[in-house]
Amino acid sequence: MTETRKIKRTIIISLVLISSISITACASRRRWEIYKSLEDCRREWGGVEKCELITDGSYPPGYYYGPYYYRSRSSGRYFYRNSNSSYFKLYPWEWMMREKFGKYLLLEPMKLIEPAWKLIWSNKAILPILWEFFPEHPNLLPAYFDSRKLSHPYLSKPVFSREGGNITVYFGDREYQTEGIYEDEPLIYQSYYQLPNFDGYYPIIGAWVIGGEAAGICIREDREIVTQDLSKFVSHYFS
Repeated sequence: MTETRKIKRTIIISLVLISSISITACASRRRWEIYKSLEDCRREWGGVEKCELITDGSYPPGYYYGPYYYRSRSSGRYFYRNSNSSYFKLYPWEWMMREKFGKYLLLEPMKLIEPAWKLIWSNKAILPILWEFFPEHPNLLPAYFDSRKLSHPYLSKPVFSREGGNITVYFGDREYQTEGIYEDEPLIYQSYYQLPNFDGYYPIIGAWVIGGEAAGICIREDREIVTQDLSKFVSHYFS
């Protein structure tokens, strides 16, 4: 017997909003210390690479800025901004926020690639919300937090999941499941759309849009109906 799971939309929305608020509520008010000489700055900070000669005429010649720093609104502590202020990450945002160090992530301003707002758009709880706001939109499939609102075939997806992990397709008389590491995540439910089959493969297009304009595509295909981490990339060209 198939188990029907139902979770409150307000809970998911709260999680999304709390995450987005915590991302922005970090630090403000940039400050510098002023030093009469490079030696004074070096003595304070332990290295001349953190000192900057003042050339705008606001102080006498030979004065230096120390590294600028911020006071955290949440902790009241001060943090200076070092040269390693831009970072590239592969570790998922929601995993980082669950780690012990998660609460310290954005106490100091930094540039992260991918940016923090991706936490919201990679959250599949956005799908039922989009369908509620834009029902019958041609680029959306019906999606809900309650599977009873859908007829077969439909599928379930973990709220936080990747690469086709832990997806179940309910065909009525049978089920199709993929393996993964997201079995403890809450679920959303979505109508199933059958991809076209070409020579035994099910292709799907991944599209990138930047600033509202198309910026690139890729094509992946698999003999299985769900695209997963080992699905093949397919070469393509435009003529």
